[in-house]
Amino acid sequence: MSGRTTPRPTVRFFIFLFIAILLFVSGLFSLHSAFFQVSIFILILLASAYFMARRNLPMFGVRRFLPEFVFVGESFKVRGELFMESSFGVSNDLELEDELVESGSFMKKPTPDFFAPSDEKKVFFQSIRDCEKYERDGSVRHRGIFRKFRYRITSRFPMGLFMNSISGAADADIIVFPHPVEPPIFDRLFAPGLGAGSEQQHILRELYGEFNGLRPFYHGCPLRLVHWPLSARYQELVVKDFEPESSDRIVIAFHSFCEKDKKMKSPEYALRILSGMFLHLHRSVTSFSFIASFNNWDEIVVDSYKTLTDVLTSLSCAEVTPLDDISPLLEILKRKERENCRVIVFSNMPRKQWEPEVEGISSAVCLDCTLDLDAWLKSLYQKKMVLKEELEGAYA
Repeated sequence: MSGRTTPRPTVRFFIFLFIAILLFVSGLFSLHSAFFQVSIFILILLASAYFMARRNLPMFGVRRFLPEFVFVGESFKVRGELFMESSFGVSNDLELEDELVESGSFMKKPTPDFFAPSDEKKVFFQSIRDCEKYERDGSVRHRGIFRKFRYRITSRFPMGLFMNSISGAADADIIVFPHPVEPPIFDRLFAPGLGAGSEQQHILRELYGEFNGLRPFYHGCPLRLVHWPLSARYQELVVKDFEPESSDRIVIAFHSFCEKDKKMKSPEYALRILSGMFLHLHRSVTSFSFIASFNNWDEIVVDSYKTLTDVLTSLSCAEVTPLDDISPLLEILKRKERENCRVIVFSNMPRKQWEPEVEGISSAVCLDCTLDLDAWLKSLYQKKMVLKEELEGAYA
């Protein structure tokens, strides 16, 4: 759909009109015919310019050829065509403003004038016959699935006396993924096969592997591996033992559980972190699953390039809303624990607000947007020491 305006006089038109009137008045007082002739010539020129301006801008359309998907803020080539929708001769001096061309002003909500004022972001055509191609750099500032982008074609022909324009929205499908964030913590979080050593290494190593049995607790063993019923029965800590294996059983679970009377944090940065996680795992040829509240808790298994684009697309159109019931997540975590999966529970809400709800899930690594793995390890260590003291006191 497009809208066309009628030719509108410019400042230059009114200057010429003022000169014509001034010459006409001067001719009346001085009785010089030259003043009358020049005045009439200017008036005829202005009248002719109106019809020329109207005829110079027939109905135009715009076609664009875009990549299938990009990341927010990523520069990409916008290849387009400006074509006449009806047979016509030649149009001169046209300016095309394309919403996609370096669209620093492109916003989710329409603004009164969505085009950038800079001439550097306009495409100029001296003359067009039937069809004209153009190529410029473009970008989009917000994630989402977009199907139309607006354009405006402006003509100031002839001589800048009138301005005429056509505007509309042309089909141009493109998926915009959240811009990925990949902090160094990912190398620690997703590094498989680390040997014995520090507590951090034990946690990262033993989040992988098949269940191998039970063994006594040793220093540095993570609290989530403690088998609580047997530890209480034998009055000493007993932990689950796993055999290391490849890292193809990672589950990333996202939720937005928000305590009552608390306000939900903006999820945009969390979606960027998830985007970075997905790319990091894909580059390391690691299969994983993604489960999220905004996907109705449906599991997406990512083991190929196609499924990677599918899961990134789910982030593009995600509508994150506060979650007042965390029980669906707990059921999923318990099931994944029985399957011996490594689960990263991630949220846009501060970890301290929801971590107590999932403390009983030993296979879950709890993180928020701070990605403070050390704080989580420290919290586990403190809980372990408290429990150890309680068991020792009960045994004594």
